[in-house]
Amino acid sequence: MVVQISKSTYETKTQEIAKQLLAATRENRSFFAKIGDQMRWNDKLLGWAMSNPGLRVQLFRFIDCLPALRSKAEIARHLQEYLGDESVELPAALKGMLIYRNAT
Repeated sequence: MVVQISKSTYETKTQEIAKQLLAATRENRSFFAKIGDQMRWNDKLLGWAMSNPGLRVQLFRFIDCLPALRSKAEIARHLQEYLGDESVELPAALKGMLIYRNAT
């Protein structure tokens, strides 16, 4: 026996199933899927940093001296010095945090 189903009912049911599958996928994401998302975020952040010449130079200078730094205070001071440079273009909030931290 063949049952006729209207296209609108069929479409509604299809979308309902798709939404359920999407919700289940988001809840039960694998470790590798989460790593993939993190890598995409890292790629975007790295792309942004490398597109800014002043930031790029200062980040490489900071990375170059990082192994010689022995304390969290030294790391923070160097990070403030390098990223607080006028040639570095950072979002205002981040720049403000560096200056505020440097003033205290």
